[in-house]
Amino acid sequence: MNVVLDANILVSAFLAPHGEDARVLRQAQTQNLYLSPFILSEVHRTLHYPRIRKKYRYSDAAIQRHVKDLARISMLIHPQRTLANVCRDLDDNAVLACAVEANADYLVTRNVKHFPKTYEEVKIIHPRQFLAMIEK
Repeated sequence: MNVVLDANILVSAFLAPHGEDARVLRQAQTQNLYLSPFILSEVHRTLHYPRIRKKYRYSDAAIQRHVKDLARISMLIHPQRTLANVCRDLDDNAVLACAVEANADYLVTRNVKHFPKTYEEVKIIHPRQFLAMIEK
């Protein structure tokens, strides 16, 4: 199964290593996990937000390690296709483009309302749906 995880899952997995999104990441690693440089840069950028840094307290080195680990455990896709007007948010279009180019079966995101239910062959699902399906 080919899976793409949205940056919100990857950030949450870092911030709560024993939480639901960390479980999603661990389970996705047992599949074919695809990410893009864009998704990795979103994780990096988000983890540098002052409001998050203030609440969770972690080092720049920890962020770097997390992003490098994500690159190591995934297959990186450099989407050639640009999607426009599929999602209202350009960033969401870039994440969906990664999923399309990866021939992903699933794009897992906490922002399912930002995406269509499916796009081409990609199903957009919530982390709980992914865990329910994979942990049967």
